[in-house]
Amino acid sequence: MRSMLRPLAIAKACWRTCAWGSVITATICAYSQQAQSTESTDQKPVFTLKVYTNLVQVPTLVLDRDRQPMPRVDTRRFQLKLDGGKVFAPTHVRMEGADPLSLAILIDVGTKYRNDLVAGIADAAAEMASKELHSQDRISIYLLSCNLLQLLQEAHPLPGLLSGSIAAGLQSPKLGKNSAGISCGTNVYLWAATATIVKEMSDVSGRRAILVIGDGHDDGSEISWPQLHEYAGVEGVALFGVRETPELTLEWQRDRTDVFRTLCESTGGVVMQGGRRDLQKRLQQWIEMLRGRYIMEFPRPQALSSGQHDIGVSIKNDWTAFTTVAGVSVSMPDPKLAEDPNYIPSDEGSDIPVGKRRPLPH
Repeated sequence: MRSMLRPLAIAKACWRTCAWGSVITATICAYSQQAQSTESTDQKPVFTLKVYTNLVQVPTLVLDRDRQPMPRVDTRRFQLKLDGGKVFAPTHVRMEGADPLSLAILIDVGTKYRNDLVAGIADAAAEMASKELHSQDRISIYLLSCNLLQLLQEAHPLPGLLSGSIAAGLQSPKLGKNSAGISCGTNVYLWAATATIVKEMSDVSGRRAILVIGDGHDDGSEISWPQLHEYAGVEGVALFGVRETPELTLEWQRDRTDVFRTLCESTGGVVMQGGRRDLQKRLQQWIEMLRGRYIMEFPRPQALSSGQHDIGVSIKNDWTAFTTVAGVSVSMPDPKLAEDPNYIPSDEGSDIPVGKRRPLPH
């Protein structure tokens, strides 16, 4: 059984079972600890302590209306709402800080439009690894043209490793070729490539995020962007982007919704803009935003059923702040636990309201 939450309006956080190894599995899965006395050789009863926890942790990015950092928020001002129900306060709020990160960088080198960001990405990635990442963090790197080429997977953030892998990848004979070694064309299937990376991150530990470096355009993937939005939420992956500040609006952007921005801002991330000179700063900004997220904690609502639910996060008396929630997971209670004669029921979460407004299907 699983329950999935997604933020109101556009942002979503999806909850799934412990068995899938989510980023908060350690805080929500039931466990047992057996203590046996060894002080005497006489046989004594063995006591088993069973502890059942139902803590929900929601990573929340908070920026100002221009998607820029804002002064630290008094944690007492945060409020949440489930399925349009009554507002409630989290039981605890902390900064994400040095929590381990599981990151992926997807570099679009196949775009039909000039992209000067690619030329500076190797040095910028090395600088990010040297100054921003910690030894417990892990990073994967991909190049995208008409095909997807993986350069690193869950690697230690060593500056030389990152820059060397990117430089070698950009010269790889496999780039832009199919399995037969023939050019695979000029179309870039960004949604499909991102979904592939989300799938490969499904079993990793740490708080998950993908950074797409490119123009954010898809040439017709079989998976739609709403499906990608759904999938990233289920797997708890926040999507971010970096693209060049356009001098002129690209032809495919005219008279269209900025789907890439909507996708990122609905999964716990944002899109940043800048040129080659700004790339290192944008990567630094990415890590700072992740470490500066607020982790909101509250017991699993007892009124929550399996399936999808809306979650809204706001700041009391501040309607200008931008908030977006990344995916999280929580297990649903096992009905068999209630049959255990030693099980002591808890009323935790019984006071958290859940409304009746359920998400509409895509």
